Amino acid sequence: MRSGVLLVRCDLLGEVSRLGPSAARVADQAVSLDRNRERGSMAKAKKKVTRWSDGSIDPDDLAPSERIAHELVSEFADLAPSVEKIMDAEISDEGRIEALELFRGSLDTIGDPNRNPRTAIEAAGGTPPPFRTE
Repeated sequence: MRSGVLLVRCDLLGEVSRLGPSAARVADQAVSLDRNRERGSMAKAKKKVTRWSDGSIDPDDLAPSERIAHELVSEFADLAPSVEKIMDAEISDEGRIEALELFRGSLDTIGDPNRNPRTAIEAAGGTPPPFRTE
């Protein structure tokens, strides 16, 4: 299978080089990125360490909203980015707790709009963090 992939790349590069040098340069960069991905050398996003996510602090010592966030990411690690959005939102502590509870409640209900953390934040009276453009 690997030789088939390389053959396709060679054909692609051959076609692109006939289009002009800038198109060939773009294709070379794409192939280079693909090779890095195959080797596993792509940069990985750093995990944000917070009081509620790192597990080094006793949950009883956390604030109520931090405790809920800790419970969520302890049970569902893949939800950390969504929980982070709620924790970073411009909202009161009571609103943050409400948003976290709305979000947690949505996990068992198919189609619940509060599964989107931005919706849960707005429903609790807060302002969601801006979209990342990086």
